[in-house]
Amino acid sequence: MNRAPSFQFYPDKWQSHTRRLSDQSYRVYHELLCWMWQSSEDYCSVQNSPEAIACAIAMQTECVRIALAEIQNPFSPLLKEENGRLVSNGLKKARQAQLDKSHKAKEAANARWKDANAMQTHKPSIAEKPNPQCIPTPTPTPTLTPSINTSTPQTPPAKPRRPVDDTPEFLRFWNVYPRKVGKPNAARAFAKALRNATIDDIMRGLAAHLPAWAESDPQFTPHPATWLNRQGWNDSPLQKTLPKPTGNYSQTGYRQPQAKPVVTETDRFVRQQIEDGILRVTADGKIEAVPIEELSKTKP
Repeated sequence: MNRAPSFQFYPDKWQSHTRRLSDQSYRVYHELLCWMWQSSEDYCSVQNSPEAIACAIAMQTECVRIALAEIQNPFSPLLKEENGRLVSNGLKKARQAQLDKSHKAKEAANARWKDANAMQTHKPSIAEKPNPQCIPTPTPTPTLTPSINTSTPQTPPAKPRRPVDDTPEFLRFWNVYPRKVGKPNAARAFAKALRNATIDDIMRGLAAHLPAWAESDPQFTPHPATWLNRQGWNDSPLQKTLPKPTGNYSQTGYRQPQAKPVVTETDRFVRQQIEDGILRVTADGKIEAVPIEELSKTKP
């Protein structure tokens, strides 16, 4: 039989027995009872020897000897001495109660098995067998079988979905945005941004930021997905100052020919926005976005 992991605990009896013990004796008594239940063969006793007890509960022999003298007080000893062993009556009763309960459960199980075997081995006698001539033959009841269409329904072919980054609105934005990185992420962010703004609002805000990005380091231009996710079209753009024309003269006083500037798609877009009245050049050479109030006044 497997060792029981626990026993019945009665707090009132425990307190009445251990109230007179010191802290050291209380600990020794507690450790001793736990060792009896977990390691002793009979669950309730230990050898009556301070050395053996000290080895069992891993404590010093002198501490165990002093604690045993307090535990085994001549007027009210907590453990009973039998055949050179210290026995706990409480653990002994708890162990016996568990054995009785296990024995009763085993007897009940055996009784159930006997009843089940008796039912399986029982054979009816001739008197118990029914006469087949007395049993009426049941009339078969016609059953109606519903017609089931076993043909597999044909599902129409799914229409090919258009890629998110191939819509005309996104391509309009992508062709103008100066830093072209992370196109799939930018397409998803653009589709999400259209829930909060129109394409015209996004392009107008982008046009306001392009001048400042054109004169700064490209690495400081945010990724398109980042700019869209933070709703950058609502941010106030940085002011861009147009560079003053400077001449490149040689020592002879003649102006040297300069290389023809490369016009990018961004520059074309800025010029177009200036022509359309969305951007304007101030007196000090700065490019700024025309306020929405003025745009509404200029529209017919």
